[in-house]
Amino acid sequence: MIAALGFSLGTTVVRALEWENLTAETSAFEGDSEAKALFHYRNTAKSSVTITSVDASCGCTDAEVQKKVVGPGESGVVTATLQIGSRVGRQEKWITVTTDESPDSPVTLTLVVTIKETAHCEPRLLLWSKGQPPAAQSTDIVAAEGEVIDGVEASSDNARVAVSVAAVEPGRRYRVTVTPSSTSVSVVAEIPCTVRIRGHSNPPLRIYASVR
Repeated sequence: MIAALGFSLGTTVVRALEWENLTAETSAFEGDSEAKALFHYRNTAKSSVTITSVDASCGCTDAEVQKKVVGPGESGVVTATLQIGSRVGRQEKWITVTTDESPDSPVTLTLVVTIKETAHCEPRLLLWSKGQPPAAQSTDIVAAEGEVIDGVEASSDNARVAVSVAAVEPGRRYRVTVTPSSTSVSVVAEIPCTVRIRGHSNPPLRIYASVR
């Protein structure tokens, strides 16, 4: 915890607001709309403290303060919200909190969100060389550990590329097979795959096919 009275001791800034945590870690799943975390504070001084600004490090993160004027002994919360969008993996964002008792020495809060994939597929790009036989190629969509796939639908945005889907291990692994009608000319196709994950909404996985 960081206690305070609003003055400096050497190089250490002592503050009126005491923070229960300067780092908050949480998790979410790919396809979730947002992830939230809380930062708790308390005024340990004998006078009120005003939070003058709460600024997030990027546009994908919002931060809201429960109360801007914090009386002696009062507590409050800063709520940080990450808009997930297409993000996956570990995300680290920062929130800067400035008060009237230490305007030149703001506090930095760190929001850490681990966004878990619900399914993945490799490879995402299937290639054919011009003139080679237009043989089928495939890629497998596999559920992440602990997740269940209830079904997969896939279609090509190019009529020269055919797509089919088959369950290899129902609930766990589905195979997407892609076949160009010809390799005599250059072809590019995008193949969005709708993956129905039990208990989660999931953004489409995209596979690409190219004859070049």
